[in-house]
Amino acid sequence: MTAIPAAPSALRPGIPDGLEVLVLELLAKAAGERPPSAEVVAARLRSLSQRLAAPPPTPSCSPSGWRRYRLPAVKRATPARRDLPGPPEPWGPARC
Repeated sequence: MTAIPAAPSALRPGIPDGLEVLVLELLAKAAGERPPSAEVVAARLRSLSQRLAAPPPTPSCSPSGWRRYRLPAVKRATPARRDLPGPPEPWGPARC
């Protein structure tokens, strides 16, 4: 009962920092160091889950993360062939 609990990251590497802080606060011996109510804990868990659910940023080849494609010249005199793939999208995310 008097031992300081181990940090959750010592038992499970990669645990988010916010979750580790919350768990350690919940395990605090002194009542003043613990969160004041379950509503506070629930709000912090919701906030943490929203931050973790956000997709990570994708790496990009250009500073803006977008690459501009030059469209090939199209001759209008010939009918369109359905077996040929269309031109690439003029704008889109850079794929490295």
